[in-house]
Amino acid sequence: LDSIAKKANARELIGRGGGASWIMQYFGYIHLVWDFMSRPSIQVTVHRGGGNDSGDQFPIDVSWDELSKRDLYNVFGYVAGDTRAEDKTIFPMDDMMLEHSAHYYYEWNAGCDQIFRHLAEELVAGRGAALTRHEWKLYLKSTNHRRHAPPPRSITTHAFWEEGWERLSAAFGGKWDKSKLGDIKVKQVFCP
Repeated sequence: LDSIAKKANARELIGRGGGASWIMQYFGYIHLVWDFMSRPSIQVTVHRGGGNDSGDQFPIDVSWDELSKRDLYNVFGYVAGDTRAEDKTIFPMDDMMLEHSAHYYYEWNAGCDQIFRHLAEELVAGRGAALTRHEWKLYLKSTNHRRHAPPPRSITTHAFWEEGWERLSAAFGGKWDKSKLGDIKVKQVFCP
């Protein structure tokens, strides 16, 4: 984690959210939060670890940080196996959480926090182990019921986000993607 945290584009781990952000914060890399929140990265063009919108139909010269897949896997404690089915990680990656955990749907919450905190404490105590995708499936499914189950209606669903998007679109209309702030017209008056 130390070598990844020292990279100019490590702040992307915080913006990514989910498990990667949680792992970096838990293991003491809180400075990445400050770095992410303080300003846009000027290093994007230097470290060439990011991307830009130059390939878009209407580019506006936006750049962003991006971490390599290898670095991201390493944050989760990736251990390569002889086959993909034998690959292991110390923490479940976001796609595993999404597929097998009733606690996670693109939104970090107390249930996700509890799962990762337990895994981190086991790791620090020397009892943690890397698991295969199948083993993570079994582990995550075991957190979906009984006392570990998320409270009813506490996890957002795809329908929830769709409804929110439809309501925002109806209220404010238009697409704002890549619009200048001064060009965005809001029907409602802002009263601080």
